[in-house]
Amino acid sequence: MPLSQEVQSRLQFLSKKVNNNEQSEKDREFEEMMKKIDMESASRLHSVRSKKKELRVAQRESKKKVDKIKQERSADYETSNSTREIIEKTYRNLELTAKAHTFEEWCTECGCFHLDKLTDD
Repeated sequence: MPLSQEVQSRLQFLSKKVNNNEQSEKDREFEEMMKKIDMESASRLHSVRSKKKELRVAQRESKKKVDKIKQERSADYETSNSTREIIEKTYRNLELTAKAHTFEEWCTECGCFHLDKLTDD
């Protein structure tokens, strides 16, 4: 069975392509170069991902350190109950002393309240 003209021309084209060593050599070089670029790209991507992971871990650790330092320092600045009571007592005494001269029980001679006058009423 004879081949059609179109099939024969296609067969000749493919045989030239296969037999063309120079072109196939260039194609192989190009493919190797593309594989090399892909490998470099993959290694860069892996490197970037690992650096990002290291950065996240370092950020978490530094945040933990900052939180720990804040907690330690907050204990230094918080007042205890006994200190708070002393401050409140001092404030009450100062407030009472500031208003004392307006009360009838205030003794102007010695500048204080006499407890016996307060308990008599």
